[in-house]
Amino acid sequence: MKTYTGTCHCGTVEFEFEIDSKEITDGLRCNCSICKRLACVHSMKVDQKDLRLTKGEDKIHTYQWGDYEIPFTFCSNCGVYVYYNTDYQCRVNLGCVDEVDTFNLTMHFFDGKNEL
Repeated sequence: MKTYTGTCHCGTVEFEFEIDSKEITDGLRCNCSICKRLACVHSMKVDQKDLRLTKGEDKIHTYQWGDYEIPFTFCSNCGVYVYYNTDYQCRVNLGCVDEVDTFNLTMHFFDGKNEL
């Protein structure tokens, strides 16, 4: 297991998560209406128990749309999307993790525009 840390842009919200492999090599892009506008690179699935908010719980804002199934979590100060966590999956915004170069990841694509 390896632990990664991430922050929003202003540093008000901090989180950490663990993954089974030694490094993050893959990311996920989605073309649903919100992910397209966020232009973020999601992590592959993270186990819910392995994601921890370590700072800024009082500055978290959650936005849900459509079927209200996915709660997108943002910093209410700088507006950066940091992660989402549902009953069936959890993903973090890899752009918030300084240790990860999102331009060097193997990218996977999800057709959220047509499948959600």
